[in-house]
Amino acid sequence: MMEAYEAMKEIFAATAAKTGVAFEEKFIAACRGYLANDVAGKVLDECLRVVGPPRWTDADIAWMQELSEAASPGKPFDLHRGLEFFDEGIDYYGQDDGDCSWIVPIARVNWAYPTNVPIHHWAWTALSGHPSSSPGPLMASEAMALAAVTFLTRPDLVAAARAELRERVGEETILVVPPGINEVMAKDPMAFWEARW
Repeated sequence: MMEAYEAMKEIFAATAAKTGVAFEEKFIAACRGYLANDVAGKVLDECLRVVGPPRWTDADIAWMQELSEAASPGKPFDLHRGLEFFDEGIDYYGQDDGDCSWIVPIARVNWAYPTNVPIHHWAWTALSGHPSSSPGPLMASEAMALAAVTFLTRPDLVAAARAELRERVGEETILVVPPGINEVMAKDPMAFWEARW
């Protein structure tokens, strides 16, 4: 990734020079994609099945339907209410656990939002702050607590998760790319938000 970054930087600098445009490079941050751990994922899935899916009330569903209609008028309301274990495909979420997942075995748990409430949309934010979304995080936290107890009482599962990670990563030392903005955020965070750093 860093080789690609350096190559792009050269291309952009050359293009700027050819067109007479000023060019200034500022590296903010980078992270690896998420590397799921199947052993940890299956433990978490078993715990989810003990906890059960989110326990939305009729009032929760009605509010989500109203929100969905406001976000995507005319589209049918769709909310996945079951439990699924996803171990294929691509996770399109770029989250901070990407780098960690190459060093420590990690599994994720998530809960459904209505499919016609787009991510990074005002309605997503509204639902995230509304009590109607609470059954999802409650389910996830209960499953994670149960998974933690499972791992604490089953060192064989911890060993298996570590072995799977080592098999996937090999003996390579995974280096984490430190954010280029650490010093700015520590000394003058407003400089970042005001775009003057």
